[in-house]
Amino acid sequence: IPRNNKGLKADTSNTSIITLFGLHHEMYQAGEDQHNLRISKKTNTVSEIINAALGRKPEINLFQLVVECSMVITTIKEDFHLTFALWNKKTNLAFTEEWSLTFSSLGMARDVLKNKTIFTDLTLEDFEENVYLVCKVYRNGSLLLDKSQNATSKPNDPKYRRPFFVSMARLEDLGFTNFVEQEYTPGREFEIRAPANEQHFSSMPRKMLEGKVGETKQVLEAKQVVLQLRLQNATLDQVLNRNDGELKGVVVSRKLSFPSIFNPGEARNDLFMWLNTGVFLQGSKKAALNVQIVIKVFLDDGKHVPRSIQAAGSPDPQDQFTSSVYYHSNTPLWDEILSLKIDPELLERSHLQFVVYHASTNKKQGTPLSFGWMKLTSEKGAVLPDSDHVIHTYKISSNLKELKGCKYLHGIDKSLKPRKGEEIRVKTKLLSTLKTQSHVLHPLLSWQQTSIIQLKHYLRAFNNEPYSSEQTKRYIKVTMSMLFGMLQSLKHKELHQDLLTALIKVFSNIQEEEQIMMEAYIKNVFNFSKVHGLLLNLSNERLKKELIQCSESLVPLSKSFQWLMQFCVRSYELDSDDTLSLSDFKKALRNDTLELISELLKRNVGKNKQVKEGQMCFIKVLPIVLLTFEKIFSQKELADIVVWLVESIHSSPQNNAPRLNLIRILAEKMAFKAPVAQEAFFPLLLKYLKAHLVPDGGVDECYLAVDILKKLLHFIQVKETSCGGGGEDVKAAIISRTSSSSINNPASSSSSSSSSSS
Repeated sequence: IPRNNKGLKADTSNTSIITLFGLHHEMYQAGEDQHNLRISKKTNTVSEIINAALGRKPEINLFQLVVECSMVITTIKEDFHLTFALWNKKTNLAFTEEWSLTFSSLGMARDVLKNKTIFTDLTLEDFEENVYLVCKVYRNGSLLLDKSQNATSKPNDPKYRRPFFVSMARLEDLGFTNFVEQEYTPGREFEIRAPANEQHFSSMPRKMLEGKVGETKQVLEAKQVVLQLRLQNATLDQVLNRNDGELKGVVVSRKLSFPSIFNPGEARNDLFMWLNTGVFLQGSKKAALNVQIVIKVFLDDGKHVPRSIQAAGSPDPQDQFTSSVYYHSNTPLWDEILSLKIDPELLERSHLQFVVYHASTNKKQGTPLSFGWMKLTSEKGAVLPDSDHVIHTYKISSNLKELKGCKYLHGIDKSLKPRKGEEIRVKTKLLSTLKTQSHVLHPLLSWQQTSIIQLKHYLRAFNNEPYSSEQTKRYIKVTMSMLFGMLQSLKHKELHQDLLTALIKVFSNIQEEEQIMMEAYIKNVFNFSKVHGLLLNLSNERLKKELIQCSESLVPLSKSFQWLMQFCVRSYELDSDDTLSLSDFKKALRNDTLELISELLKRNVGKNKQVKEGQMCFIKVLPIVLLTFEKIFSQKELADIVVWLVESIHSSPQNNAPRLNLIRILAEKMAFKAPVAQEAFFPLLLKYLKAHLVPDGGVDECYLAVDILKKLLHFIQVKETSCGGGGEDVKAAIISRTSSSSINNPASSSSSSSSSSS
């Protein structure tokens, strides 16, 4: 709103245009001065800026950046295609998808409902280095601008997408401190530059980030790109819901990577392709080519797949992608990104068809020069690996007869003539939770249509393949659905042992940061209600077998046991038909599973490395297993089980640490708030503390004992604080037992603990 020097609104109806312009200019300059002052005083890191703007630490390490492009001001009367992406200065690469939109020659968005985007799921780690918002602008007009026509293309000229200029800015320089959790920033100008040589257009963002502005020039025809931004510390759903429909239908621009931890129920199926560069034969033409490439998706039977490519200038999927045109270049460098929106069921049958044209200044239709193709999957059906690919081309006639029916796929057309030395270079990247690039996992995903003999072969290949943490994170849902689906299917009995081996392989390699994701899968996604009985029996049989053989397989089984039991219990909870009664389930757990665990803990490991490692793994995961059993057993039953298992551990005067270790973990993981549980557990705890607090005990055991006492006393203090007392009985037990004259006598300690259960 223009205001006069007294701060009052100017009467626009009685104020001259020149005066209004002067007022606007003064206001803009004042805003620039304030902005520069903020920049000079800004804190050192983006995370500090966010903390300062929020007035607190972020509630969650998740941010959504809302960007609105409201206007593009140029002197050229042509349509424009704009692409926006976030770039990391350190890597000098874009780390988000490109957001694309089209503006008319009047500088307004063609679709005002899609002039906003949300760069979603950003984290503080993304902001550790300088983050830039990069905008690449293409004009849609003639090959050459007619300078005599005020930089406007002729109306009858064929229209091509031509490189125009690049605009970019650091988020901090766009008023970062202003738009965290607040209203949009006022519209701000970008730095607008064009390459000194058009062939360097696609590399301009990298050069500008490197500070090589000398290789660029100002664009007199381009005046301004107006943006508004807002950063919110929330999930995507929260941002969409909190803005009262303002962002309904907004375009979401995701990161070009999976987060370290993500919702296992979330589905993503993105296949990206970068059209990088190419080498093209000039032939008989006097000047270099104006290369234009048209890309379409076809099936193996020659049918075109409509609305399957989303790229620059198209907020929605289109029937085809048409590249930009570089004037007189046989080696154009495009660096344009496409997102392939193909039904997962059709991907294995799909391929990309590339047709190369020479764009003319006087013909509406370019001249076809050659064509090539690229299948999107391997011969075995897995998606192409994330890498660079070279596409060789073949001669094509003016009527495009070589393309009919896609006969080139099957080697039927013997008349194809390769254009030696000509090639197109692309790069692909798969970000999918549904399709895989693994030749081992891919055939298993279609297990319902595969024979038992083949499945057995594929499962063994899966079990023998080196473990991939990234594969587990990406495909946790489809992998678990595949393995448990076969386990629950009655016709796959021959595969049960191979399926259990596959589950053990996955579970035993779960990293600490992946545990949250697996727990979320069990709680929110897992839905197999009939596998608990079978899975429990298989787990018991495998443990019994390993106790006999004492092989290397005991260690991964021990590591995976907590997950096997969690899936067993969750499946039992989901079983509304009561396939297995509670009493029978308890009996199976107590008489089989826990009995086998007790037998392992009793073993004198001696020099047997496998049994020793397996025993230590079980001691580590046992509290988690017992916590899982809280859903099945009562507190009293569980406390009795704990006493039994602790008493089972083999120890000697020379090595008491295993038992103390388990007691320490139990004291930390299991509070035993119920009085009946305390009566069973605390006397046991005190008994073994007394037994091990002797002069012969090692230094490590003393530290363990102190750690256990600290946890016990902390529990008493918390209970007294939260419940107004109630720890007196435990304190009395500690005082009476630790002050007893028989503290160095394990036998008398044992007898006294059994006579008192206060």
